[in-house]
Order: sequence, then C-alpha cells, then structure tokens
Amino acid sequence: MHQSNKFAISIVFCVAAAACGSSPTPAPVSVASTATPIVEPQGVAPPAESGPAESSAATTTTTQAEVSSASGAAGSPLPTTCTPQGTRKACVPDADYAKKLCSAEYPDVALSLFSQGTPFTRAYMTRDVEGWNAGGGRTHRAKLQFDEEVLVVAHRKANANGIVLVAANGDTGSYDVLRWDGSCVSVMAEEITMTKAPKPKRAAIPWRRLEEPTKSTLLAAPKVKAGLDARDKACGGGDDGKCSKAEVAFTGAIADFVRTSKSLPEPTRRP
Repeated sequence: MHQSNKFAISIVFCVAAAACGSSPTPAPVSVASTATPIVEPQGVAPPAESGPAESSAATTTTTQAEVSSASGAAGSPLPTTCTPQGTRKACVPDADYAKKLCSAEYPDVALSLFSQGTPFTRAYMTRDVEGWNAGGGRTHRAKLQFDEEVLVVAHRKANANGIVLVAANGDTGSYDVLRWDGSCVSVMAEEITMTKAPKPKRAAIPWRRLEEPTKSTLLAAPKVKAGLDARDKACGGGDDGKCSKAEVAFTGAIADFVRTSKSLPEPTRRP
C-alpha cells in the first residue's frame, strides 16, 4: 500500500478509537449547571368552590412564585416592620417584599398580615371600584365594594406628565392593596380612606386554597366551624341568595378570629 494511504488510515483509526494522545477523559457535566431558567407556564385558576364568591374565577397565569412553591421552596419570612409612604403615611412592607407578594395570590399570607398586632395600615374603599393589578403579577380586574377592608402594601407616585387626581386630603397617586382573599389590586388615592368603616366588608376567603394547618387552626374556633357548616348547607340547596349570605357570614367569622388571634401557623407557601 502506498505510504501516504497508510498514514491516512492510521489517523482515521486513531480518531475513531480515541486512543491517540494522553488527555484525560473530561468530567461529566452536571445537569443542574446547564439547566435553563424556569419559564413561567400557563395554567388556570384552581377549581371553583361551591358558592358564588369563587364560581367566576378567570383563567390566570401561574407565576414563578407559584412554581417555586409547588416544588417545595420556602419564601421569605413574613414581614414584621413597615415604612410610612404617601401623604397619609401609610405604613407598608419593604418594596421588594410587596412586589413578590403581588406577583401571585397568597391567601394564607393575607390572613397572617391582617392578623392582630401587625403594623401595616388598613384602608377601606370609599366607593365601589373596579381595580386592577399593576404590581407585575396577574393581569386582571377586580370589583371591590364600598367599605371593603384592604391592607396597604405600596404607594405609587402620580405621573407628573399626566392628569393628577388629588384626593380630598391632598393625597395623589395610587396604592397597591392586599385583599382578604390574598390578591393585590391597585386603586387610586381618592378611592381609599384610612378611617375605619362601621361594618367593614371583605373579599371572600378561598377556603379550599388554604393550607391544612391554617384550616385546622381556624376550625378549632366554634364560630368558624359553624360558619363553614352553614355555608356548605346553604350553598348545597341551590339558592344563590342564601349561599351568598352564608359565604359573607363565613368570611366574617374567619376575619373576626384572625383580627383577635395570634395563633395562625406560619404559611408554608410564602412570597
């Protein structure tokens, strides 16, 4: 065989057999080191619970916070301090925490933040309002009722280049507020007051979405247990009017317990 052909064959054999040279075999690459960031999947809201309060839940987007929660990752500790913001000096949690809080819905966290002894400012709607989430979370609109109780979590300054609406007390801009159901909504400054309503209303608390330790603690209160039984009975009879009233009473029983108790367990799913 010709000498050059022998040399070419030798090279091919050497490459195919991976035996030429003394370089060590490369170490295996960890899958985790090459994984791409989690892309937020599309999902739908959890199944509606009996009763009108949760029967109209719209299709929503599963956020990164919810993906982390589903995989068992714990969030930040619940905040215990606040900073005054806006003309009315509403005491709100840290801005980074508020942003994470409003990136998804956290019903258990809402109950903890509304509970007795927390320093955050409570506010009350001055009218029926159709609000929206402007905090970077789910894009949705929500109807808030006159005298509904909310928790102020952030203040947004008015746009100096646009039309500035001024509240009766001179306040401007908008506020991100947390509802009793764990969702955040943005409202204008004139749409809330810090003066407590005579009979505050609350967004219906999504019972089925609460964690089991929270449910167990709440059901230990006789009024909450009686409220749940009454709601289930009323909403199983096909009378929407009775079901709605029972839902309001049940939410009220939970709110009364939360406002007078410090015994709620720390939520596992946190922002």
